[in-house]
Amino acid sequence: MTTLPTFSVIIPVRPGSPVPPAARSVADVNYPLDHIEVLLSEGNNPSLQRNAAIAQARGDLIYLLDDDSVLSKKALRYAVEVFAENPDPEFVCVGGPVLTSATDSAFQKAAGAAMGSVFGLGPNRHRHVAFGLVRPATEKELISANMVMRRQAVDRAGGFDERLYPNEENEFLKRVHTAGMRCMYHPLMAVFGSRRRNLGQVFVQNFRYGKGRARHYFRNRQPIDVLFWVPTLFLGACVAFAVHPRWYTAIPLAAYALLCGSAAAFTALVMRRPVQTFVHLATIFPTMHLAYGIGFLAGLLPFGHRRKIIDRQVHVRCLRELGTP
Repeated sequence: MTTLPTFSVIIPVRPGSPVPPAARSVADVNYPLDHIEVLLSEGNNPSLQRNAAIAQARGDLIYLLDDDSVLSKKALRYAVEVFAENPDPEFVCVGGPVLTSATDSAFQKAAGAAMGSVFGLGPNRHRHVAFGLVRPATEKELISANMVMRRQAVDRAGGFDERLYPNEENEFLKRVHTAGMRCMYHPLMAVFGSRRRNLGQVFVQNFRYGKGRARHYFRNRQPIDVLFWVPTLFLGACVAFAVHPRWYTAIPLAAYALLCGSAAAFTALVMRRPVQTFVHLATIFPTMHLAYGIGFLAGLLPFGHRRKIIDRQVHVRCLRELGTP
């Protein structure tokens, strides 16, 4: 009889936060609860919080979640199946998508659809939509809001870079790949989370993503990474037209408008309320791209690499211990 592996579920939270949805969702999973420990890592630096909790984790497998990630019932089972089918010690990580919560508003569902579209996030879209088969993956498909790994991934590649957040998992997974270890993507190993509620929040989220990407862009760079310059080129086209409005400076913006409208229309057709969704997407797409481009440019500038003072006060609290039914 095969013994099921144990899990350490690690969730970074703000100091004094109540028990988050991610921790509460553990009680509903289709997996023996006495094989799961839940560690809340309280602090103000998620990378540092994850490193501190991993150091205390006792499970065979480490499951990283965000505080608002709600586990699907079979997520742990899917992860175990992938590890059982890949016993090679060089295989160290499996992850799945973060899907939009069914209770989200129409705007939030449109924001989730934008993040899961080719036009919206390009090679990173599979973090936000279940697509394809179980397959080898890179940092483009995996996200720390839903990722299971063996401890040797940290032992060999090192922990999360505590100067980075967000995008800390991207830089970490690049080191995992460079060290010769492998990862997989499972489209059914899903968690659910709420999307941003308005355009302001969408802008801030994508600005931070762009800045975080730029801060580690030149580490272990791959050819496909050139795509992360596209939003900054779009930003440049907008500035060029604003400074020198001529027909030829309008050509890139007209091309973008055509692509944006086509992507919004196609995405809206497969969702309910197509007119409302189209209107939302027509504003969400350019907001995402401009914010990412501005953030990416900010991250490339000298002050974007300034080393921040890290708040090292972290308290790891165990909500559920291994062996406790």
